[in-house]
Amino acid sequence: MGDGRLAGEHVALLIARATDGDQAAWNALVDEFGALVWATTRVHGLTAAQAADVVQSTWMRLVENLKRVEDPARLGAWLAMTARRESLKVIRSAGPISPSPALRDCPRDARTPAERLITGHNGVAVQAALQRLAPRDRALLRMLASKPTPRDAEISAALGIAIDSIAPMRARALARLRREAA
Repeated sequence: MGDGRLAGEHVALLIARATDGDQAAWNALVDEFGALVWATTRVHGLTAAQAADVVQSTWMRLVENLKRVEDPARLGAWLAMTARRESLKVIRSAGPISPSPALRDCPRDARTPAERLITGHNGVAVQAALQRLAPRDRALLRMLASKPTPRDAEISAALGIAIDSIAPMRARALARLRREAA
């Protein structure tokens, strides 16, 4: 497809093969959608341990429902929504928590180059500006900085916002980030 995302037909084939026990197909699904699942957990401010538990629970839900996937092209959105629900369960069960320091708690291999820049020495001002943004703005900007960038349906599912709200919300979040970083 050129953007690093698998076509729905290819995802359908991987799902069918994974359902039959093909480990390589399962690994391909994890490779394709793993960053999205991690990004969704980070959006909710979970600690590294909580995020790892949510990621594991999300993949377990897929294993349990693999035979019931009706629209393989929407698997990313399904995974994002599942990760969001699992994250919210953890937040509710843990009670009030203080957000983890942005991306520092994430497994190193799950961070994108943009995330490393934001959290690195040269990105201290940007990181500080990000922390002053509203949680929803931070969440959207982090998802948009993920590689591969999640599809609009995946962002919508992960953040619980309407698809047609993403572009205006992004514009407003970037404008606020610019003001905060100035």
